[in-house]
Amino acid sequence: MIDSAIVTKTTLTQTLNFAVGSYRKKRFEKIIDRLSDGTITISQSELHSDSFISCFLKTNEAIDKATSNKKIDALIQVFLSGLRTNLVLNLPDLFHEAISIFSELSNREIIILEIARKYLPSSVGDNLVDKNNMAIEAICTQLGVEKDLAYVLMSRLQRTGFIIDSAMLGDLRYFCKTALLNEIYSYVDLKINSLGRA
Repeated sequence: MIDSAIVTKTTLTQTLNFAVGSYRKKRFEKIIDRLSDGTITISQSELHSDSFISCFLKTNEAIDKATSNKKIDALIQVFLSGLRTNLVLNLPDLFHEAISIFSELSNREIIILEIARKYLPSSVGDNLVDKNNMAIEAICTQLGVEKDLAYVLMSRLQRTGFIIDSAMLGDLRYFCKTALLNEIYSYVDLKINSLGRA
């Protein structure tokens, strides 16, 4: 019975419209639940401001594309941190930069970014080799990866603008954190340990 296995365009449209709607609704409700749990105070005027609405829409868009609940939680954390620190209301363009960057990172990359923020120097002369070695060791320990892979993973984060390659010294590449990383993290607080290793 080949005919019974054929799905019509109408059936596909109805089924997928329902599935996509349900998928988006669950994610939308998750961010609404977090906003209404009492930890954030938002005035009516703030709620109706262009800055808030723009940043909410950008966050919701990022959440729609997230592939796991852990990633959704991370993106909601970025949004809530942005509200607490007034990043959303006072510097919406910077918030848009931040949420765009975090939406493109995997959970593992967010963990590595936190390690980079903690260990990497801000300049080449600032104990570069020792601080890079500590960062690589922390990546190996927290993620259970070999040193070569830890360097590759750190190197991939250069696309964010949060870390830069200082140059080749010997056989290894060394990294520094940038002012952008410090600026974003002055507004954003991610609880990295809650994200796990995925």
